[in-house]
Amino acid sequence: MFGESWARMNGCQTGPRVEPVTEHVTSETYTTCRGRADVVLYKVAGGTHSWPGGNDDTATQEISATELIWEFFTHYRR
Repeated sequence: MFGESWARMNGCQTGPRVEPVTEHVTSETYTTCRGRADVVLYKVAGGTHSWPGGNDDTATQEISATELIWEFFTHYRR
């Protein structure tokens, strides 16, 4: 639902494409959006409200939110 809302606001025409990332993480990707503003939502099964890859004992270590955000900004830099 969260990804759908952003996809609708961004005018995405394709998606969601749901793919496993790791054992407990999936991604939902919406593409063909206005201004190349694709939407990717990562879902962590059994996740908590903690930073993925962070130092919190409850944080999943299967993905790193820091690395994913860095990839996003380097991909969309001007």
